[in-house]
Amino acid sequence: MEVLNRCTEIANYRKLMEEEKERITSRVNHLQKDNREDEAVFEKIRLNVYNIFLSCLQVSITKLDKGGAADDLSYMTQLKTEYLACIERISEPWKEKLSFAENHEITEDKIIETIKLETAGTIKTLFLYSIEGADQ
Repeated sequence: MEVLNRCTEIANYRKLMEEEKERITSRVNHLQKDNREDEAVFEKIRLNVYNIFLSCLQVSITKLDKGGAADDLSYMTQLKTEYLACIERISEPWKEKLSFAENHEITEDKIIETIKLETAGTIKTLFLYSIEGADQ
């Protein structure tokens, strides 16, 4: 795959992520104007997850580029592996906290960890959709 195509796929994914962050920010502002602070807090959590995974993407790209993978034809396959592993590493404590919250009937933590995990799943799906066919 050409470097240009690889950059386009990554740029498209970032653009989709930024658009979603803008949509969530708009929703936070609307909820705050309506004095619905609890719901706004939950949306802020969702927004934070997007920020975390955009940072994770950059770390994955930097790691591959420093490792000399920038010109490798399997770059997208390596990026996919690295980024998805990062998503899983970050999500693992959320899964553990959700399990604890469920076992101890801690409603607020259940809601928060569910939001984080659902958002992580959405981001993972968006990434896979964005790079579909990139490693072929």
